[in-house]
Amino acid sequence: MIESAEKSIPIDHLHTIYNYVNRIASKFRFDEHTCMDVTQEIMMKVYLKSSSFTGKAQLKTWIYSVARNHCINYKKRIYDKNPVLIDSPDFISFSPGSFHSYNSEEYFLMKSLKKILSDYVHKLPEHLKQPLVYFYYGNLKYSEISQKMGIPIGTVKSRINTAKGLLRNKLEKHVR
Repeated sequence: MIESAEKSIPIDHLHTIYNYVNRIASKFRFDEHTCMDVTQEIMMKVYLKSSSFTGKAQLKTWIYSVARNHCINYKKRIYDKNPVLIDSPDFISFSPGSFHSYNSEEYFLMKSLKKILSDYVHKLPEHLKQPLVYFYYGNLKYSEISQKMGIPIGTVKSRINTAKGLLRNKLEKHVR
């Protein structure tokens, strides 16, 4: 049992807690391996900080807070160490396990699509490209992009939406 001041977490619930934490972490758009690593870190943090669980809130709420805060901090820490380099010719990447269910033809098509999308993103005007890259590839929130670029949140949303529309039009023309 994991003991805390007023409550205890039964060991037989660890699998359920692990799955719950993993679902929370997966919502942060981590790749499969990073999600597993983050989930393990959160489980350790839940164990180590279990004494701070006072029972004022439900256990699930407390675990959610620990997991969410850890994911936010992890994302910021990783992004600060490895900013998205949009000048790199191959900055669009798929998660390591994302091709496992494709046959060789589908894999080739996905790789081709990746290249085409990367080329189109690189051709976007800089003021549209930067917020799109921060949002989808840097996993930043609108407010974080707004701060980083020094523009209002509404402008960030508008630029991302405009960039997506331009990409959609280019991809539709390419497919036809």
